[in-house]
Amino acid sequence: MRRHGDFGLQPSEGMPARRLDRRLLLGGLASALATPAIAQDYGSGNWWEKVSPTAPSGTPPPPRAIETRKLTPPDFSAFRPDVKFVAGIRPHRGGGMRIGPGRTLESGSRRQAIIHNYGHGGAGLSLAFGAAETAQGLVARTIRAGEEKPHIAILGAGVIGLTTARAVVTRWPGAIVTIYAREREPERTTSFWAGGQFAPAITLEEYTTSAGRKLLHDHLTSSERQFEQMTAKGHAARYGIIRRAAFAVSGRGHVRLLLGENTTTATSYGSWLIDPTRLLPALHSDLAAHGVRFDVRTFDQRADLAALPEDVIINCTGAGAAALFDDQSMRPCRGHLVLLANPGNLDYFLNTWCGAGRVSHIFARHDDIVLGGSIQWEPEGTTFNPENAADVRTCERILRNARGLFAARGQGQCS
Repeated sequence: MRRHGDFGLQPSEGMPARRLDRRLLLGGLASALATPAIAQDYGSGNWWEKVSPTAPSGTPPPPRAIETRKLTPPDFSAFRPDVKFVAGIRPHRGGGMRIGPGRTLESGSRRQAIIHNYGHGGAGLSLAFGAAETAQGLVARTIRAGEEKPHIAILGAGVIGLTTARAVVTRWPGAIVTIYAREREPERTTSFWAGGQFAPAITLEEYTTSAGRKLLHDHLTSSERQFEQMTAKGHAARYGIIRRAAFAVSGRGHVRLLLGENTTTATSYGSWLIDPTRLLPALHSDLAAHGVRFDVRTFDQRADLAALPEDVIINCTGAGAAALFDDQSMRPCRGHLVLLANPGNLDYFLNTWCGAGRVSHIFARHDDIVLGGSIQWEPEGTTFNPENAADVRTCERILRNARGLFAARGQGQCS
C-alpha cells in the first residue's frame, strides 16, 4: 500500500494559487463552440475575463513585439495504427456542472447519502482535479467526524470518477472505495478519447452569472494548482500532464506563424496538455495500489442503488445521470476526432475559429496527434460508426480542415 500523499499531492499542501494566464486564447477547442459570440471571446482572449471573479482593469496591455514562429505540419497521411476515427458524447449540462449533495436515498430504515459530480461538458479533463477536491470536501461533511475508513461507492470510471476516487483515498488512505461502472478498461471510456487541452470548452456558455463564473474560475484554478504541484514533485509527466505552447489563429495576433505553405497571424499562449491515454491508466494503477476495487455493473434506475453496501455514493456517471437521476438538464453533445501518429514528436496546440460556430484544432500529444472540430447536439448515435456515411464525412471534413491550415493562402478555409 502506498504512503499517504504518494499521488504527488498532499491534501494539506498550501501552494499559493497562481492566477491563470490572462492571455490564454482558446480559438479552437476539443469541443466546437456553440455560438459565434462565444467563439469570438475565445479568439480575442476574453474567456479568462468571463470566468474571473474580478473585473478587468480596463487598461489595455502594451502592444507585443511581432515574432515569427514556424510549426512543422503533421503527416496527415499517417494515422494511428490502432484507430483512425473516433466519436464520443460530451456530458454537457444546461446550467453547468453539478457538484453537490443529492436527495438522500432511503430504503426502510437505511439512508444512503448521494453526492453529485457530473455535467462538465467538454471540459472534463480540465475540471476533473478541481471538481474531485470539491467532491471530497462534501464527503468530509457527510461521514462521521473522525471516521478514518469510510465506505464510499463511486459511480463511473471516466476521468471524473477516477480523480474523485484519487481525492478520497488521498484524504483517507484507509477508505474502502469501490468504483461501479459499465466499463472498467480505460480505453473503453469516453474520457480516454478526449482531446486533452486545458480549457473550459463549450461549458463556458453555461456560466453567465458572477457566482457561476466564480465557480468555474475556482475549479479551473484548483485543477491547475494541482498540475503545478505534481510538476514540482516530478510526477506530472507520468500522468500525461505537461505544459505546451499553443497558438490561436487570429487577425489580431502578435505572432507571424509559418504553417507549411501558409503564413498567418496568431496569438501564442501557454496551456496544459492533459493526455488521457496516459492519465487514465496511471490513475487506474494508483487506485489499485490503494486497494480501490472495480465492480462492472450498470444501474437502470436510482432505486437500484439501494443494493449497494456503501452508505455514501458519489455520482460521476456523466451523461448517464440523465436517466439514472432524471436530470433533464443533460444535453448529449457528440464530437468526432481524427487520430494521427506522432513519430516526429510535435509538441504544440494549434486552434482556429472558422466562423459560424466552426473550429479546427490540432493537439500534438505524446504519442499521437488529435484533430477535431465538430459538434452535434442531440445526436442519434454515440460512438463512431464506420457504416454511417455522415460520421465518415464529418471525420473527413476535420482532416481536410486541419490539412488546409498548412496549405497556401486561400486554400485553408474551414468547411
